[in-house]
Amino acid sequence: MQKITNFANSKSKKMKRKSQNDTNLEIYNIDEEGIVVIDNVTKMPEFGQPYLSPHLTVCINHKGVVEGEYDSLPLRFDPLDIAMVYPNHLLTIKQASRDYKMSLVVASMPHFVALSNRYRHLNRFMYESNPLYRLDEDQYLCVKDIVETMRQISKLDVPARKELMSSAFDVLVRMIEFFRQKNAKSQPVNKIRLSTQFYNALVEHCLKERNVDFYAELFHLTTKHFSTTIKQETGYSASHWIRLYVVAQSKMLLRNEPNMSLQDVSVKLGFNNQATMSRFFKRETGMTPSEYRWQFEK
Repeated sequence: MQKITNFANSKSKKMKRKSQNDTNLEIYNIDEEGIVVIDNVTKMPEFGQPYLSPHLTVCINHKGVVEGEYDSLPLRFDPLDIAMVYPNHLLTIKQASRDYKMSLVVASMPHFVALSNRYRHLNRFMYESNPLYRLDEDQYLCVKDIVETMRQISKLDVPARKELMSSAFDVLVRMIEFFRQKNAKSQPVNKIRLSTQFYNALVEHCLKERNVDFYAELFHLTTKHFSTTIKQETGYSASHWIRLYVVAQSKMLLRNEPNMSLQDVSVKLGFNNQATMSRFFKRETGMTPSEYRWQFEK
């Protein structure tokens, strides 16, 4: 499968922006169905707008290229790439080639929790700054066949349909992890990572608590040991993840809530005042909150 080159700098007509969205997950009743297969996806969430999914989504790219941001960091999705996008991560699609097409397998929060409990080492995906990795052609075809099986199961009108879908999804996730390990020549992790617990704590506390000492104490560890472990497991410091999470939440509010005043945004984010938020945002992004918001009002 041929890759598209020089995508980031292309000004050609192959780039497109869309306001329509055929991946509106609300229409698929995911909470009721549990697991949903969405095929032939040619439109992602609205371009330039952050999307914070409450679901676990497996993305398989068949052809074409998509570019954007994942938790405010650059993201490029090429043919044969696969990604596991975990809940509460910020995805922003900026551009795509006209020929791109992918499949999504979306699982509800209860399935995500059950999966996390069964395969706890998979939770490290919560912390990877890039959720993508490449399959070879045979691996891609294997994953594609599993998704096809799930698609056929979803059409069955039998009492055991949801149970069968759950079992097939389990196979899909395990196969994806097997391929990842094989491709990376890595060994499986057999214990719950501290970084997984740290991420859950961030979601719960980060808008109020942004000191590394707080999270170290939360897990009854010294700050040095906590910080060293997070760096070893994720490749980034604990303070990096704290800042990244706050910046992602800030950008989402500034983009999606144009009528919310900067003072209200600062309160929502847990800052003492607007000036403190503005200094933090400028330091982390290189622009003020007003400047960031203004570029989406053009």
